[in-house]
Amino acid sequence: MDKVTYTIKDIASMAGVSIGTVDRVLHKRGNVSAKSSEKVNAVLAKIDYEPCSAAKVLASRRKGIVIGITYPAIDCDFWNEIDSGIKEAEKILSTYGVSFIVHTSSDYSIEGQKDAVSYLVSQGVSGIIIGAVVNFGLGDIESCIPENIPFATIIDKTSSPRVLFHVGPDDMALGALAAKLMSLYAAAAPLNVVIVSSNNQFIGSQLRIAGFVSKASAELDNITLAQTIIGSGLSDGELNDDLYIKAKEVLDKYPQMNAFYVMNGIFDGVARAIDESGRSDIILITHESSGSLKDYLDRGVVKASIYQHPARQMFIALRLMFSYLSGAGLDSRIYVPEIQVLLKETYSLGLIGKADYI
Repeated sequence: MDKVTYTIKDIASMAGVSIGTVDRVLHKRGNVSAKSSEKVNAVLAKIDYEPCSAAKVLASRRKGIVIGITYPAIDCDFWNEIDSGIKEAEKILSTYGVSFIVHTSSDYSIEGQKDAVSYLVSQGVSGIIIGAVVNFGLGDIESCIPENIPFATIIDKTSSPRVLFHVGPDDMALGALAAKLMSLYAAAAPLNVVIVSSNNQFIGSQLRIAGFVSKASAELDNITLAQTIIGSGLSDGELNDDLYIKAKEVLDKYPQMNAFYVMNGIFDGVARAIDESGRSDIILITHESSGSLKDYLDRGVVKASIYQHPARQMFIALRLMFSYLSGAGLDSRIYVPEIQVLLKETYSLGLIGKADYI
């Protein structure tokens, strides 16, 4: 049975007081006699009154919600897209008196993230959205955040019970999808696969590799996991340069290698090494987008890229944090956004960098 909705006028009539008295009791302002306050509260208890969503939103305007945001300000398409999500959320939430403070880190290091979070806390933010936490260092980052400031994560999942919610992909499923795509492109031909990781410190990276290996071992007889390359570097530029050298060495030394799985968006170095080899038989499956992806897809250097819409993830996270801080609550602690497989034929339909959610 639907719950009856009562207006302030209804409550005033039931309590035998004025509408203004009810308003003052609800919002705890002004002078109200003990007798009138008792009458109003008795009615509120009887009808199990809850402030409506609109009232909560209006209350949030008066409070002045400030959401802090931090992520690695690394010059690459993936993290640059995050800014699009922030701007789209700002267009909507600024009408409710919400403001953002963005303080980025210069790389993926724990120290950089700690400094960024500490700055946001010093600015008196109401809640924090964190991108790219390395799980083993989460305790250090959490130590900078007082218990009364809620924080959430996007992109890379963590195991901390203090995280209010997480917005990000099912990385295990993404790894399994990559293995399936690779097998389909091979059309049952034998594949000697090189797995490429730019940063094994992230839980998401570990889960994608696990998903790929599990899928290949259980269902895909044509896939042999032959070698692993791990990149070295703190910036995307350093990682791509290092992975280019290592992929080139593998191709020169082991010509039987005919497939690469790059399990995140740092694929340009590997794609360049494959492109320069002149080999058209190599299957490269990767993640995310970059300025060079369309060209690589068009020429067949990259067969497919699994795209997780980072701008959309930030957009969703900011709206969820606002909902929580304004008192509307959360439906879940884990939010898994849609992903898209980018192919030569579908790239133009990809809404790359867009934060569309509703």
